[in-house]
Amino acid sequence: MRHLWLALIVSFVTLFIFSTKSAKKGLSKIVFKNTVVIATLALIALLAFNLLPSGGSRQSSNFIESGKNRILSFMSTSDDSSVSWRMGLWSDAIKKWQLSPVFGIGFGKQLSIETYDWQANEDVKNIHNSPLAILAQMGIAGFTLFAIFIFSVLGSSFKYIFEDEELKPYYIGIVASIALCLFASLFQPYLETNMTSIFFWMLLGLLSTSRFLIKQNENPANQ
Repeated sequence: MRHLWLALIVSFVTLFIFSTKSAKKGLSKIVFKNTVVIATLALIALLAFNLLPSGGSRQSSNFIESGKNRILSFMSTSDDSSVSWRMGLWSDAIKKWQLSPVFGIGFGKQLSIETYDWQANEDVKNIHNSPLAILAQMGIAGFTLFAIFIFSVLGSSFKYIFEDEELKPYYIGIVASIALCLFASLFQPYLETNMTSIFFWMLLGLLSTSRFLIKQNENPANQ
């Protein structure tokens, strides 16, 4: 899924920003080496496919064409049914929310979607944009409470991240993973689906307990 590749980039950028100078150099070397290895393997695979009979060559061309189309779809979304479906739902969700911006439209409501020759009704919680789903259903009041909770955990734990040299790399990794989850939730209902949201809340819980672990390390007599 394209949004997961983008989320991975966002996570890596977050990891890079909060890393130390020496860690940044190490990450840069890892990225460079992996890029060279992946590019080399891709060229070898492409050469091998082209040396095969026409069937293998045709499969190689189809694979390359498919990959190229997926990459180009980032820049041209007008003919992408997946993007059109999401944009239609998001537009309708915003219109519904504007009818009750403070407290939202409530739970269990549906939106109508019409793309090309296809019509359907979708639950608001399934519009594939978790923050927008929260805003539409719970309004500014509910969205503000959700945002305050998330950022209060991040803010209260953030000042402790750089105080413990041993645990700092783990905390930075957790922050990067939370950034990945939040970005990805803009394109899928990851915060509504139990099998995916559980990882987000576990990461947030681990980050929240960081300050208690650091305090215990600083005052072992209180353990």
